[in-house]
Amino acid sequence: NAITEMQSQMNAMMGRMDEAEQRMNDTEDKIIKNSEAEKRRDTEAKDHDTTLRELSDLLKRNNMCIIGILEDEERDKGAECLCEQNFPNLGKDTDIKIQAAQRTP
Repeated sequence: NAITEMQSQMNAMMGRMDEAEQRMNDTEDKIIKNSEAEKRRDTEAKDHDTTLRELSDLLKRNNMCIIGILEDEERDKGAECLCEQNFPNLGKDTDIKIQAAQRTP
């Protein structure tokens, strides 16, 4: 009778140990999945930053740059006047308006 009780207690303890091991394995698997997802997110964020930088550079390159005009002259005459002087045939058939301009060093 005592031996049977000890065996049943031992079996119960073994069952609890198996459950604890299973929980530990599940937790380790979750940690691995989370770290992989975090690495993937970091890689995607870097890719998005690179793409954004490339698009920004592309947009900046496509802006028209006026070279050889001093800042005071540019401010006094205005960009529209400069376009009319330097490109007389531009805009006769279309209504082109300057939206934004950037100065380059």
